[in-house]
Amino acid sequence: MSLAFVDDNFYHIFGCVVGMALFKSTGVIDAYTVDFLGKNHKGLYGSIRRWAAVSWGVGAVIMGHLTDAYGFNVNFYLFGGVSAALLLFITWGFPVRIKSEQESYDRRSAGDTEESQGPRPEELRKALLRPAILFWLVEVAIVGAAMATVETFLFVYLQNELNASTALCGYTVGITVIFELPLFAFSKLVLEKAGHDVLFLAALFAYFLRAFGYSF
Repeated sequence: MSLAFVDDNFYHIFGCVVGMALFKSTGVIDAYTVDFLGKNHKGLYGSIRRWAAVSWGVGAVIMGHLTDAYGFNVNFYLFGGVSAALLLFITWGFPVRIKSEQESYDRRSAGDTEESQGPRPEELRKALLRPAILFWLVEVAIVGAAMATVETFLFVYLQNELNASTALCGYTVGITVIFELPLFAFSKLVLEKAGHDVLFLAALFAYFLRAFGYSF
């Protein structure tokens, strides 16, 4: 860690990681993009999202070389600067409400009694207990655990066991992104042909193979 009072205690590091996780903006940006595209153009999401993958891959390669040249702390300074810029962009560049929220807000303001009641806790409970929703939450938890395992321990293994440079670690991310780009480019076609459930299962199986392969 770049700050001495953070890396001297496990709980300080844990609090820092939790804080970063709580204030990630990825979900907000994705939700806004899908809402902005609307029902007629939501299939274009993949072609937009692929540029985030490109920036992730290119950024990882650049950061790997910068770390080798200037030390690990440069990651924190650059990450903090980029995060601050992104926060400002979201604060002033994004609307307070997405279109669907604004429409609901306008109906409540106009006196729509059904809308004015707002969401009911009972409806939320019923929605969360639906088998399809429960299965989806389990899928997300499994994929999240697999991603955390790969993203956390892969680089530890590369550097501690294979003596890899941070530049090489960056290139591993870049190579990963290369395989993501075709899927994003043809996401509309793939979704239409296979559907969400099949793709979720395929992603789970792919991560199983990946994590299992790392165990050897």
